[in-house]
Amino acid sequence: MDLEALLSFPPAGGGGFGAAHSHSGGVGFGFDDVDGRGGLDGIGHLHSPASVPQPTPSRTCTIASLTPAATEIVHALGLQSRLVCVTDRCNFPQTVERKYPIVLRSRSVISPNGEIGRPSRLNPNHRQQSIGSAMLEAAGARPGGGTRGEGEYVGVSVDVEWLRRARPGLVLTQDACERCGKGAGALGGGGGESVVARALSMAGVLRDRDRDDDGDGRGDDGDGRGGGGGGSRGGGGTRVLAMDPQRLSEVMDVIVQVGAATGVEEIAIALVDSLRARLRAVAAAVSSAEKRPRVLSLEGLRPLAVGGHWLPEMKSLAGGSDELQEPGAPAVGLRWEQVLAYAPEVLILSPCVSPSPHQTLAELDRLASNPGFWAIPAVKNRRVYVVHHVLFSRAGPRLVNGVELLAKILHPSLAPDVAVREGGTVLKMTMEPGRQCRPRQLRQFFTPWGGAGATGEEFSKITDAPTPT
Repeated sequence: MDLEALLSFPPAGGGGFGAAHSHSGGVGFGFDDVDGRGGLDGIGHLHSPASVPQPTPSRTCTIASLTPAATEIVHALGLQSRLVCVTDRCNFPQTVERKYPIVLRSRSVISPNGEIGRPSRLNPNHRQQSIGSAMLEAAGARPGGGTRGEGEYVGVSVDVEWLRRARPGLVLTQDACERCGKGAGALGGGGGESVVARALSMAGVLRDRDRDDDGDGRGDDGDGRGGGGGGSRGGGGTRVLAMDPQRLSEVMDVIVQVGAATGVEEIAIALVDSLRARLRAVAAAVSSAEKRPRVLSLEGLRPLAVGGHWLPEMKSLAGGSDELQEPGAPAVGLRWEQVLAYAPEVLILSPCVSPSPHQTLAELDRLASNPGFWAIPAVKNRRVYVVHHVLFSRAGPRLVNGVELLAKILHPSLAPDVAVREGGTVLKMTMEPGRQCRPRQLRQFFTPWGGAGATGEEFSKITDAPTPT
């Protein structure tokens, strides 16, 4: 899986893979909590926005964004003039890709035939390893310590020298909690930090809270806070805000946190108020629907995976039903037999590793080759859609766009029109009812879906398109 897939939805592994330590307020036990001595006190730890210490507000600090969601939040708050670097997955607004230095790169490779490479492969010897350990292995951790090179990783490349020179005032990242990486350190053997935390530490902007020379268990600072983790102050005055929301409400909390850390809290609160108003409007529009269809959104096709976190809430607000996942739960793997038993009435394909809906079409033959595919209600009724994953996976303001899009898909006659760019940002199965085809031919029967009109088939004249380019 590529960087955004890792940071957005933990990949599925079945069984215990993805068993969460508590990132949403509850207490759990999973592989993220296991170190070489059998655990970090044997329990999970809080990682919800409310539990993350807040950096001291600054109206002038420069901002380094190490996750696409953070970049979108920064722009939504009007702080782009203070943004100094982004990732190669930051592509909204369009100007981002050309305007800012890229400090963090992922390395997914797409072959000419549409095959999507997965450089950050899971170690087959650790089938139930946590997302933290998977990311550390992706970072090139070697038994006995060390990495492939300073800031150079198998699946992720971080420009450590740039960070060392620039020393941004605030780093926004989803992967800076060292405690989450303890299990990774045990399996991979290299340092115990998460991928980004290690790079920040190498750059001298994140001190190692685990280095405790005096044995008092409180780190070098002696105040029990250390230098790492969310809301911490690293070396050279750099502050770090770890962003890891699990529910829609937590996404809103994170937006306010970014606003507070950058000295524009009032603007952030106003933005969140407007986003909540849009969600209420969508829910009200579809409230009169006679039925809430069963929705299955696949965020992974090889293997099959259903997204968790805020996705069940998005489906519910849009007038759908998700009986496979609970809000805030991690992504899980699915067996094909479970898909057949669930019998989804609407099927949405939005794999995190796919850069566009058209690339997803290249994977359809594998899905259609499964026995019973044509008997699925969503397939029989041609309610199969291919959607760009960013409206569902990026924990930022555009999740609201995703809810509006879902509502139009589920209840086209009730939900307001949405703007979909002509050319196929959303694709819909349009094969004649009752007809079937060979798996390799199925991609030919998906056409652009407009998001307007009583059926949703028309293209809207709205100019502020919520869908990605």
